[in-house]
Amino acid sequence: MSTTLHNVFIKGTPLVVPNRVTETGKGYYVSYNNYDVRIYGCDTTAIVIDSTGAFLILNGDHRKAVDGMTLAEVCAYFHANADKKNKMSDPHEDYKLPVSL
Repeated sequence: MSTTLHNVFIKGTPLVVPNRVTETGKGYYVSYNNYDVRIYGCDTTAIVIDSTGAFLILNGDHRKAVDGMTLAEVCAYFHANADKKNKMSDPHEDYKLPVSL
């Protein structure tokens, strides 16, 4: 598998970015990272909640599974896949999410 590591230019300055960010729904975005395996232990998918800044991180690639979901649906998906929660994930109990986790 190829790495998610890629270069971007911001105001003419080249930067190396280790993940791919996908806009998938209002109120959150998805960040997939298969580059920082040393830190996370495996490839990861982070669901980042706009209103709280919470990083809900799951082990593996979940981009296709959450594509097109609403914020409530993606939070429910995270809860349903709690067995895949990464050790670096924010504790979801600390955030007011639109579904009961």
